[in-house]
Amino acid sequence: MLSECQQYLAVDADIDELERFPVEPKGPMAMALEEAKLALGRQVIKFQLKQPNFVSHVFASAERLKNLLKGILLVLCKDAAENSNILIRMTETDDVVAFDFSNMGFGIPNELLQEYIFGDTPVGSPELQTVQAGARWIESWGGMMEAFSGVGVGMHFTVHLVKFI
Repeated sequence: MLSECQQYLAVDADIDELERFPVEPKGPMAMALEEAKLALGRQVIKFQLKQPNFVSHVFASAERLKNLLKGILLVLCKDAAENSNILIRMTETDDVVAFDFSNMGFGIPNELLQEYIFGDTPVGSPELQTVQAGARWIESWGGMMEAFSGVGVGMHFTVHLVKFI
């Protein structure tokens, strides 16, 4: 285990340039949440974040993780009903740190969301473009993402990131 840690920690490069590095996930989550709140403008949305006091590091790129989480939050905000809540829950298991995001919103057909996020369909929304790219980033980090949408129900995203140790 020590040699595995040294492999990542002894790299002579700018951390922001690395594609896969041990990252403390609460920092990117906090920055993404703050940036999403600023981007809301006049829209009234409440964010409810539930996270443990301590979370293990995960394999990711800190900047890309922040951008992905912000993209998910903004997609949920654009879909959300006025004066509704966006629920964010961070959990940890033996191997994974998971982020669950959901809203009460208008939703779109699930098949369409699956194509937008996991397919090759070009999307016009910058937020959806970020989430589409993020699905590929997560895969390159060894994690996975799930997305669900129901018309009249809203959307749900889950991001699973592999723990560093």
